[in-house]
Amino acid sequence: MGCKNQLDSEIHQGSIDSEIVIKFLYNFSKNLDKLTVVVMAQASIHTSNKILEKLE
Repeated sequence: MGCKNQLDSEIHQGSIDSEIVIKFLYNFSKNLDKLTVVVMAQASIHTSNKILEKLE
């Protein structure tokens, strides 16, 4: 949720994997104009090697 109470979300049917999370975060980041913190739970798709590689 943003400072202006705006929630960015997507609806998917079926399983969500790391690739979907990466695409969502990439699209989300295109609209940012200042430093932003994203907090994610320790779910396996959030801590996969693909996600961790993008953080580096």
